[in-house]
Amino acid sequence: PGSRVISFDEFGPITCEPQPGRGWARRSHPRRRRGNYRKPHGVAYWLGWYDLATDQLYGRFTRRKRIPDILAALRAIRRQFPGEHLYVIWDNWNAHRSKKVIQWAARNGVGLAYTPNYASWLNPIECQFGELDSFVIEGSDFAGHHEAAAAIRNFVRDRNRRARHKTPHTNHNNIRAKVA
Repeated sequence: PGSRVISFDEFGPITCEPQPGRGWARRSHPRRRRGNYRKPHGVAYWLGWYDLATDQLYGRFTRRKRIPDILAALRAIRRQFPGEHLYVIWDNWNAHRSKKVIQWAARNGVGLAYTPNYASWLNPIECQFGELDSFVIEGSDFAGHHEAAAAIRNFVRDRNRRARHKTPHTNHNNIRAKVA
């Protein structure tokens, strides 16, 4: 009681160029993908977090994924769940293990749980990223990062509307995980 488990990871890099993929279309000769000789938009990232208790996905779009960006996302998570002790599950990326991030977490009541090396697939948010990639990125050709950000926001809004809402009386102490 009084605590929440959040799964956190970075999705990207997201580029504004034609992406291969499949979709529903009339059977005909496929359209050619446009050339992408110039890449004036660069890359962007979506920093996402997943609330395991409510099955809700959240995130923010950013042009970089450095320590200040990670701290800004952690501050947003802290503001979203005030007064609760948070446990954040994430991988062993260097920015997650930086002194600034660890000190901030200690000061703000956030416990950090790292996935084992080479096992980032144990992070529960990875399943959500697979769905995001399939439904938003594959087969896309965004004109700019503002279009990509809008498409991701629409996906997250729709996904959260369809989310399975867990009952609050679930006894988390009786839930056990089988780990191979």
